[in-house]
Amino acid sequence: KGKTQRRPGLHVESPGTHTIQKIMDNASGAGGQCIATEVHSGWGGGHSLKIVDLVRYDGLYMASNVSGTCVAWDCRVNMVDERDVIGHLGSIEHLRRTIEDTASRTAMANDCIYWLTDRTPHESLPMKEDGMRQWFRLVTKNVAVWYEQHSTKNPNGVAPDPSKTRIIKESKF
Repeated sequence: KGKTQRRPGLHVESPGTHTIQKIMDNASGAGGQCIATEVHSGWGGGHSLKIVDLVRYDGLYMASNVSGTCVAWDCRVNMVDERDVIGHLGSIEHLRRTIEDTASRTAMANDCIYWLTDRTPHESLPMKEDGMRQWFRLVTKNVAVWYEQHSTKNPNGVAPDPSKTRIIKESKF
């Protein structure tokens, strides 16, 4: 009661744009050079297309057995003038007022599955009463960053492809 099960605060799953350093071998084989590159990190991605019916691609799915413990806003946080506005580890707390003033908010009901993009604003809310909460998130294939401490490993040994996904061993909190 009174605490969130997950990280508090308004956030998106995408960690946004960040600079990575990539070591690339040069053609002579005499060592590597360090190249700093700015990249967008997807975490499930996701987009929808409406021709007749709404079709969802990629993204992530969430569900809880307790109503009102998570809310999502019907919008997507995009870049502004080719600059990312997403803060550290997906924080968008600095955008709260704008999002609350312009987008509709949905309190997630229990026993329902919700689809989000990795740039859909959402936040975990404290439980109003003591009790057990079960929650899950299923992330689809487009994962640029995988947080090893916060993700359940596949029991069949399937792991993220290191050529497409950066595995981060440190805690994101």
